[in-house]
Order: sequence, then C-alpha cells, then structure tokens
Amino acid sequence: MHWRTALRAGSVWLLAGVSLALCTATALGFVGRYWWVLDLASHFRVQYFWLFAATCAASFALRRWRWGLVNLCGLAVNGSLVLPLMLAPRPAVASDGQPLRVVAFNVWHTNRQFERVCAFIRETDADVAVFTEVSRKWGKALHALDDTYPYSRELPIGSFGVAVYSKIPFDEFEFRMLSDGCPMACAQLRVGDARLALWGVHAFSPPSGELTAYRNQQLQLLGDLAGECKQPLVVIGDLNTTSWSWIFPDLLRRSHLRDSRWGFGVQPSWDGGLPWPLVPIDHCLVSDGVSVVNRQIGPFVGSDHRPLIVDLRIPRSAPSP
Repeated sequence: MHWRTALRAGSVWLLAGVSLALCTATALGFVGRYWWVLDLASHFRVQYFWLFAATCAASFALRRWRWGLVNLCGLAVNGSLVLPLMLAPRPAVASDGQPLRVVAFNVWHTNRQFERVCAFIRETDADVAVFTEVSRKWGKALHALDDTYPYSRELPIGSFGVAVYSKIPFDEFEFRMLSDGCPMACAQLRVGDARLALWGVHAFSPPSGELTAYRNQQLQLLGDLAGECKQPLVVIGDLNTTSWSWIFPDLLRRSHLRDSRWGFGVQPSWDGGLPWPLVPIDHCLVSDGVSVVNRQIGPFVGSDHRPLIVDLRIPRSAPSP
C-alpha cells in the first residue's frame, strides 16, 4: 500500500505543477504587448486547451476538486479563443460574386523540392499563387510555372523574397517596402467584371525583442495602408503571428479587414520542425464584400509551412456612370 500512496502523492504533485504552469502561460499570453517573450506565450492556445482538458480529467479522476475547477477555468478561457474559429457560423457567400482561388505558400528558402512544389500548385488549379521566402534559386525554379501562370512578378531576395504568379493579367503591380529588406507584393487584378487589390506579405519572425518590434511595426503599417484602400482587398501570406497575439486584433482594427478562418477552424500552418502543424501564422484577411467560400491548409511539400488555399468570391464592380 505504501508504494500506491507514494504514487498517488507524486501524481498529485505532478498535476499541481503542470496546472500551475498552464495557468501561468495562459495568463502571460494576455500581456504580450509589454514584453516580446510574453507575447510568445499567446500563440499556443490550442495546446493549452488540450492540456487543460487532460489535467481537468486527471484532477477529477484523482478527486482533487479544487484543482479540477482551476483547470476547468483554464479550459474555458482557452476554449473561448479557439472554439469560435471552429464553431462560428460561416459568413454568407455572395451568389453573384466572381470566383477566385488564391494559394499562399512560404516555400522556405532552404527547401529544394522545386518540382514537387510546382506540381502541387498546378494541382490546386489556383488563379493566383503568392510565394514568400523566394531566394534566387526559387525565383528560377518557379519559372517552370510560366506555361500555366503567364503573368508573374518576383523579387527574389532570400528569406524575404516574394513572387506572384497569376493566370489573370495585372492591371497594376508594385512592390512596396514594409521595412528595409521586406517587400510586399501589391497587385491590382480584374476578375471578370470585379476589381481586386491583392497583397502578398511576409512579416519578420519574432525570435528576439528587436525583430518582434520590427514585425509589430510592419503589421501596423500594413494595417494603416489596408485601411486606406478603397476597393475590395485581400491580404495573404506569412504574418508570423497567430490571431491570439495582441498585434493581430490591432491589425484587423487598423485595416478594417476580417479573418477568413471564422467557421473553418484553427488551421495551423507552421510546424516548427515537428511532424505536425503547430500554430496558424499564415493568414488571409479580406475586406467587406469579399466572401470566403472555402479555406484549407495544403499538404507538406518540403517547407516548414503548409500552403494556404482560399476560395473567394469577389464583389462585382459598380458600372461606370
């Protein structure tokens, strides 16, 4: 009996330690604007949710009712941030809009599966493909798509190179700098009788305080620019943040855009070197009037990111007077 008592006591101490760690991480994720390290804690709400589910079940199984209530509260807090993405009703789709399929893919500049990526893009039958982390080698490799996507623009500069391949001709195209060495692809397209601005973005990753500050500045500038856009707008790419960081709702507020994930799930896209997707940092934001018909994460094709595939309907342009 003695070893059973010791095992039970050890289980209770382990449960208490894990529960306290989860509660701390959950709370710190809400104050990320004050220190970049705390902001990192905001990105793992899905993991916190499932770990709280496990500790909640363990607490009640061990008859530790107080710890069970603590873990139940943690489960509810993280669930309130995660579950609406899966359970919220999908916005109504405009029946008279022009269909458009867009793929965004951070190809990872060290990835060498050029043919596999190009084959995947063809299989998606996307109208427009936005690539980030386009190095010079990737810039050359993507030209294999020229027969399918005759309209292309690229700026291959390593980790922050960007390229746009389209079946639809560009009315206008330019690269804007969100900061030094970080271009944003800005295309103007005419989709049938609808006009659309489509911006491909790759913000800085946040592994240090300095880079996190740069990323925040980039996303704030992006939000301000998007807020000034007077036509239907789609912003798509690797924003290097999840929707649970304070900077993401700030971006939505500045830009007057909405997250395309509502009703389609969390859809994690970056694996962090693990064999499964970890956090959702690849995003598609759309303006009012742009309908999201479908949204999905593609398969692994050599990068540490999964491609993002979004089916949209673009509102028809008002006739000229």
